[in-house]
Amino acid sequence: MLVHNGKPVAKFNDTIYTLESFAKFVSHLTNLQPNGSLYVTSADFTGPVSSTPSNEMDYCLVLSWIFIVACVLYFTSRSRWWQQFVELIQNTWLESNAEHEHVDWLRRLLAHWNPKKLYLCMITEPSFENRVTEEKKEEDVD
Repeated sequence: MLVHNGKPVAKFNDTIYTLESFAKFVSHLTNLQPNGSLYVTSADFTGPVSSTPSNEMDYCLVLSWIFIVACVLYFTSRSRWWQQFVELIQNTWLESNAEHEHVDWLRRLLAHWNPKKLYLCMITEPSFENRVTEEKKEEDVD
């Protein structure tokens, strides 16, 4: 495509894409003639840009991927969907911890169960845990 002042003027649309046909296209529209040979030589490959592939790490590409991932993580963390997901996980975690506390309380109750004494107030009394440990100490002393 040939562009003049930011507007397309002509498009190269030939059935055979060769350097000679492209040179004729440019010469016809611009009246500029090629100033050298149209054939590719070995000297054409020795330029400012290397023509051989190399296995070097592209640090700009790595940095750009890190930036993209950071932006995705940031904007995802700010989304309503993510906040609902985090709230769901927090609620599930709190519910599971509440069940574990209940199970631990029941295990402590059964570990300190004394068949000679029936504690009806165990369930309603908040200081049951302290009382059970004190009674356990008294039994150990006896």
